[in-house]
Amino acid sequence: MVRNVENLDKLVDQLCNDLDSINSSLLAPWQKLDAIRTFIQPCLTFALHAGEPLKSSHFNYRKKLVEVVRSIMHLPTRASSCIIFASRKVGGLAFQEPLVEVDIQTVVQAIKMVSSSDPFVSSIAKAELWSSVRFAARDNPSPSLTRDFLSGSMRGNFHPNRIRYRTHSLWTRTRSACQRLNISFAVPDNDEPVISTKTSGPRRAKVGCSFLHHLAQECASQKLLDLPDQEKQPEL
Repeated sequence: MVRNVENLDKLVDQLCNDLDSINSSLLAPWQKLDAIRTFIQPCLTFALHAGEPLKSSHFNYRKKLVEVVRSIMHLPTRASSCIIFASRKVGGLAFQEPLVEVDIQTVVQAIKMVSSSDPFVSSIAKAELWSSVRFAARDNPSPSLTRDFLSGSMRGNFHPNRIRYRTHSLWTRTRSACQRLNISFAVPDNDEPVISTKTSGPRRAKVGCSFLHHLAQECASQKLLDLPDQEKQPEL
């Protein structure tokens, strides 16, 4: 079914209903999980390209997703949700974490705009970005200052006591998203924009989405492995 993505909060409610329908269907468990991956997740990801739903909608959808997947897998309610979002390499299901997906798509949209092959689009995007940096830092937007702004730095001109915030925009949302994802976002003068982490090399817009999804899965995987009751063996 084709969904209307113009009203994101209404869309989330519809997706929650779809999750219930899949759960109550006569499909086999693996088919139910596959249906969620094939029809539900891409719909939300596509919708996030058009805007940002309310935080309450994020939590409601995540709660419903965890509830449905636990039911399909016959997991106890005490089972950590990390197994749902962790990589398959550690025994997880590798579903997209809805709260993280919002941040991922925000960063992806931002890096695609400043990396656009259309000079008109990229020039406007960079002009808006530099305007946001100039306003926040009260200084001319150099590449290093722009990187610090987008990466969520809290030092220097971006110290909480010095930074100025303007109205909600893609660039302020990108700053917050990079901060939560713990990534760096650079827009050099004479090279393509890139995102990176402390342990990985720079990634350009073309592979940005897959890179961030992998990063989110690795984070969930580590949380799963760090749980105190993992890998315990019953006493004989």
